Amino acid sequence: MNQKHFFGPVKYHRKFNNPFESEDILEQLKQFLKSAEIWDRKYLSAAKEAITALSPTEEIAERRIRKYLSEDRLEKLNLANSYSRALFRHHLLLAASELENDLYQAGRVVMMATFVDQSWAFPDHEIEFDFKAAKQKIRNAFAGMDYIGAFEPAVYPDEVLTTESGTGSLVSFHAHVIVWSTSESKLRRHKLKIAKRFTPLVGDEGLSFPRLDNLKTIPEFRKSLRYASKMPVDGYERVEENDEISQRHANLENVHYYRLTGFLHHHTIFEAWFAGGEGSQILKSAKTLSIEIAKAKSKSLSDGLGAFNSVRIRDRRRWPNRY
Repeated sequence: MNQKHFFGPVKYHRKFNNPFESEDILEQLKQFLKSAEIWDRKYLSAAKEAITALSPTEEIAERRIRKYLSEDRLEKLNLANSYSRALFRHHLLLAASELENDLYQAGRVVMMATFVDQSWAFPDHEIEFDFKAAKQKIRNAFAGMDYIGAFEPAVYPDEVLTTESGTGSLVSFHAHVIVWSTSESKLRRHKLKIAKRFTPLVGDEGLSFPRLDNLKTIPEFRKSLRYASKMPVDGYERVEENDEISQRHANLENVHYYRLTGFLHHHTIFEAWFAGGEGSQILKSAKTLSIEIAKAKSKSLSDGLGAFNSVRIRDRRRWPNRY
């Protein structure tokens, strides 16, 4: 089967073909990230609606939204917080801009590798994805290479997965990894070497991972980083047509956002990201600056909230995933 469109980045219609120029890099970056901010707002709205609808009481819903999704919790840099993601994304693109011109010199090639593995699939009521183990699996596959990447969950609302704990909608984690080397043939040979380490989902046995997509230009490199850092807004459905497997967006319901946010808020952005070789410098810089700026912003917001924070009631109840 052909896997041409499987887990491919969403196509953006906005064109951004000029490199960031030092004299107005922040303004250019701001414009470039506008599409990602649309995804952030959609996710935030959907997550708030889900928490409001499914929390036991209105008071608990308000506390959860404030604790996990609000801008004044930016410093926690948790995966469910769109403000934290936006901050990290900003510094990720800035850090990458320091290296991108070198990446596109003659004799180098940049590709997006997408990984899926059967052990990364869970029912949405019992998500037990182990970021540490999954990252080590990728590191082992790319040992000695230059790369940066992240894991993200894909929810398939109309596909069910049954385990000992019950049945729920399929949540399949996958990794988007930007990798660079001296030639495309070298990367494609490496793909064949490591493919057996990754088992496709049930029903996708004809597919081979990692899938490789050539990032031929600097704008494509930037868009891939932007895509890998987006919030999980839409669900997906798998479609087979003319012996080709593809996937398209599908709508999620409140229960899907509620359960997904219930998992994500336990983890930081940095648990989902990983890098090796030259990519480690990009991630290290983005992480350091994100933490520094998040602390400063959180302090500013906290000072502004004043007495409100001093009387905030802490929600100590466990976040339920099952109904």
